[in-house]
Amino acid sequence: MKNHLLVLLLVFLTQVNFAQTKSTSMPHNYEQAWKEVSDFESKGLPESALKAVNAIYEQAKKEQNASQLVKAVVHQLKFTDYKEENAFVKNLIKLREEANSATFPTKPLLHSMLAEMYWQYYQNNRYRFNERSEVANMNQDDIETWSLNKIIEETFQHYQLSLQQANRSKETPIALYEEVLQYGNEKGRSYRATLFDFLAHRALSFALGEEAAITQPTYAFVLDKEEYFSDAAEFSKLPISSKDTYSLKLYAMQLFQQLTAFHLTDKDPEALVDLEIQRISFVYANHVLPNKKELYRKALEKLEQKYILLPISTRVTYLIAQTYFEEASLYKPLQSDNHKWDFKKAFDIAESAKKRFKDSDGDILCENLQQSILTKTISAVIEDTNIPNEPFRSLVRYKNITDLHYRIIKVTREEVQAQRRKWERKYDVDREQKFLEYFYQKLLSSRASLHCRMIRIISSIV
Repeated sequence: MKNHLLVLLLVFLTQVNFAQTKSTSMPHNYEQAWKEVSDFESKGLPESALKAVNAIYEQAKKEQNASQLVKAVVHQLKFTDYKEENAFVKNLIKLREEANSATFPTKPLLHSMLAEMYWQYYQNNRYRFNERSEVANMNQDDIETWSLNKIIEETFQHYQLSLQQANRSKETPIALYEEVLQYGNEKGRSYRATLFDFLAHRALSFALGEEAAITQPTYAFVLDKEEYFSDAAEFSKLPISSKDTYSLKLYAMQLFQQLTAFHLTDKDPEALVDLEIQRISFVYANHVLPNKKELYRKALEKLEQKYILLPISTRVTYLIAQTYFEEASLYKPLQSDNHKWDFKKAFDIAESAKKRFKDSDGDILCENLQQSILTKTISAVIEDTNIPNEPFRSLVRYKNITDLHYRIIKVTREEVQAQRRKWERKYDVDREQKFLEYFYQKLLSSRASLHCRMIRIISSIV
């Protein structure tokens, strides 16, 4: 559990990137203070490091420095985990108390952290929860006694609390937390420009994950409406509700709606298009209608045409090409011409994206797709049992190969097994190639022997 908590906290520190607006006269030298913490940690002195962190925590709280306060809380949890056994429950209680007492903009971030810790605990102890029934006298402060429903309820609650002050979060730039977040590339930052974006996408990552292993109610939420594929403006106004309050799919759709409505009037629509790509792909993956592939493709084509003049449209074009690439496998030679030219169609659609915006993200994706289409493949399968001295069948599958030359070499089971054993532990060579080379050399040897015998026969005749 200790390692799980450390990984979680480190991941969080690399996800977040808020930039505290610094005053011209810094009342406390945080850079020097954190260097002291780092020195203690490198010397293996977690208690001394924790004392230094506590001093930073008190100073940041006094100055209402949100960035430094969150960073201090994260390190308090980390060093507590270092020095105490079974510290996970204590850290949960501490983080919950911090979240309850904190004020904006620290409060929503701490609730988001707490939700993630709850869910990580469930994922790491899934087998326990799956075998556990409801407990009558549950200890609210001891997660080890909780039922699955309880931990799901807490996770949902804290992600929802992290977005409770959505209007203020929408006006707060993500740069507020520069000290505790690691910046990605410029494009990624533009997609998550506000605290609301950051928190909503953290909640969305949770909602897009695997459903918890709870018994589904008879009224379980399902994606069964064509309107879920509609464009952003229409989707943002759809009524989406259900009594299935623990449904991750329902929560994901509600988060998509909130984010879509927020970005609907952006001057730069790239964040909206990125969101639309995620939403349409999610709906397609989880929709239950039999014509969902057709709805998916139409939604992508409409999105592509609307933003055809922007480089991000090439990502949409790639997804359209991919639908034909997937359907190409449905082609049945000698039975029907359906899907016969789907590979070509996918290739041509990908080519159109490459021509529009070279070196865009979509261009790279389309290039990789085209390489997959052009890859040469061949395989052969024979039946397990064949009648001696009788013709037998072989199913040969091939792609991008115009000629096939083959020879049949007589071998023994012992030879095959011996060659397999010889190369099975040779990791510095192509073992399959070496295996085949043995039999190829055997073929050449037999042909040379046959040639010599023919020469002797001809010589004796002469």
